[in-house]
Amino acid sequence: MTEPTRNDKRQHIVETAYALFKRVGFHATGIDRIIAEANVAKMTMYRHFPSKDDLMVEVLAYRAGRFERQLDRLAGEAATPERKIGIIFDWYGRWFHSADFHGCLFAHALAEFGDPAHPVF
Repeated sequence: MTEPTRNDKRQHIVETAYALFKRVGFHATGIDRIIAEANVAKMTMYRHFPSKDDLMVEVLAYRAGRFERQLDRLAGEAATPERKIGIIFDWYGRWFHSADFHGCLFAHALAEFGDPAHPVF
């Protein structure tokens, strides 16, 4: 079995923080909880993300990338613009009713950090 690379650990931290932020919220999720759930050393966390703000920015970029790839994949499944929109709306409907739906992470960030000067914006 191979050891995780530096990038693997970084990505694991981002994915762990993403899951926590969407379930619990940004303010309610502490760095110590992320470290514990990601099962990484504190030094590893701070080497990759010197501050919680840095991690939040990376998590939001990760979520934006996932969302963009999902929309591109869905749009590629249909030939007409009307059908593309229908497929995307169907996907939204399934997502909104899924057990894993916790709202829009970007809306949560805006609600929690409404100051446009905050680093997450």
